[in-house]
Amino acid sequence: MIKVKDCSTGEILNWTLDEVLYEINRDHNNEWVDYDETDWREGWDDFVEGNGYYSLKIKQFTLSRSYTVTEEIVIESENYADALSLCKGEEVWDNPDIRESEYQHHKIIGVKQ
Repeated sequence: MIKVKDCSTGEILNWTLDEVLYEINRDHNNEWVDYDETDWREGWDDFVEGNGYYSLKIKQFTLSRSYTVTEEIVIESENYADALSLCKGEEVWDNPDIRESEYQHHKIIGVKQ
C-alpha cells in the first residue's frame, strides 16, 4: 500500500499501485504512453504531485539552522532526507547574505516531526 494524502481533506489514504497508476495515467490523449510499476514515481512527480489534489508528502518536518539567529521552516515531505533536500533548495534558505561557504557555523541543527 502507498500512503497518499488527499489535499482537500487532509485524509491519509492507502492506495494500491494500480490506484496510483490510474491517477497518473488518466485523462491523457490516445498518444499517451502509460507509466507502469517501473517508472510510476517519475509519473507521479510530473503529473500528480503539486496539482493540489493528492500528495505523497504526508509528513511535516521542521528544520532549523543557526547562525546569529535561528530560522525555522516547515516542509511537507515523505521522509527526512527528502525534507532536507527540499529545505536546501528553498529560496527562503538560499539568502545570498548567509551562505554555508561563508559561515562555518551555518548548518542545519535539528529536525522535529
